[in-house]
Amino acid sequence: MRAQLKFSTEAELTKLKAIADKDTIYIDSKTPGLKVRVSARSGRKTFILKYRPPGQRNATKRVLDGVETLKDARIKVIEIKAELQKGADPLQPPPPKITLGFVAEQYRLIKQPNYETWRCIEKRILPKFGNRVAVSIRAFEISAWHASITKTVYIKDGAGKITQTDQAPAPHVADRVLDIMKALFNWAERQELVPRNTNPCDFIDRNFSQLDTERHYEWEDAELTRLSEVLNKYQKMAVEANLSGQYIIGERRSDGVFAGHMPNTWSILAIRFLIITGVRKSEALKLRWDQIKEDRQVIEWVRNSRRKETKSLGRGQRAMLRAITEPLEDMLRVLKSVRVVGNPYVFVGESRQSHLKEITRVWYRIRDEARLVKPDGDRPRIHDLRHFYGQMAADAGMHEKQIMALMGHSTTRMSARYSQYGREARSIMAETVASRITSKLPS
Repeated sequence: MRAQLKFSTEAELTKLKAIADKDTIYIDSKTPGLKVRVSARSGRKTFILKYRPPGQRNATKRVLDGVETLKDARIKVIEIKAELQKGADPLQPPPPKITLGFVAEQYRLIKQPNYETWRCIEKRILPKFGNRVAVSIRAFEISAWHASITKTVYIKDGAGKITQTDQAPAPHVADRVLDIMKALFNWAERQELVPRNTNPCDFIDRNFSQLDTERHYEWEDAELTRLSEVLNKYQKMAVEANLSGQYIIGERRSDGVFAGHMPNTWSILAIRFLIITGVRKSEALKLRWDQIKEDRQVIEWVRNSRRKETKSLGRGQRAMLRAITEPLEDMLRVLKSVRVVGNPYVFVGESRQSHLKEITRVWYRIRDEARLVKPDGDRPRIHDLRHFYGQMAADAGMHEKQIMALMGHSTTRMSARYSQYGREARSIMAETVASRITSKLPS
């Protein structure tokens, strides 16, 4: 075994040299853990401290930067050991400076937010704080930014032509952006990208409470008629094109210039599916063929509240069921005619092997073409289609508990009420709602 090379004085330190043309380590016999490394190439002497960081079992080695003499090295070792006794590690390298832009990119890749959420992050949050280190963002900055958020207002003349634009306060938009910012930091804390309890949005007051901002879109018969006409038009075009092998339909203006893509078959049918069934958007888009139980005339979902995914029913799990009514059966017949072999999903995405990812832009196009807008500018969201289903259930005279069961609420309290209704009762309720919706949407 090779004997340890030691030194104890400044004079001995100056005489130390590398041995056998290799970097050589010498140990200070008077200061435990202090060593000197002599470079074989340059002869430079570097002080190194070997110690055990707080909370760790194994020892580590750190270079003492800025130390030139043995006296200074011993003084610094005493200071470092005093800090170690307090539970701190002064030689620990600083954590990497993670920017909010990096956090947002990881959020996009891992969490996969919907189109509207990511658009808000991209347009509102990243331009302001994207290059900032996440932990350096302070609450007063968030508060000032929250109060300054505006929206673009278009001013039109009597003919409806836009003459100028202006910026106006947007308190509801500001609250929405604040909620997304808070959720982004909470997710970063759970992923250990930022330290715990460092969310700068925790104590920022919203302009409106959650109850104040809860909205309800009142559907009118004329709006439903126009919506049905637009859906029928696009569905007919898309299905015919799909059956002829044209999966993407191009739209050209009268002058022959390509204007964009028309909605495909699955986007149109997904929106119609949401209207007829009242399920959540993610539950519809991730629907698989094995969830359709034709022998029992139901479609079943299992909702995982932690990951917000839909899965097929497993043993001992509860399911949300939706009876296959006559309108739904007609739609499934159309979906079977355009089914992609080898794809387990009902609504097919662009890759042809996965499920449909997003229908928000398609809904915006259909909504605008059907002129679904109130005099105050309010427009229905996709989730308002689910509210419409619940509204039809209430109009049918169903009890509040029946509506909770029909809508498939997944909280513990709702599950207890939901369990008392059998499959036959749910089928009757679903048939009633489906017939009312069909009467509102003429084919």
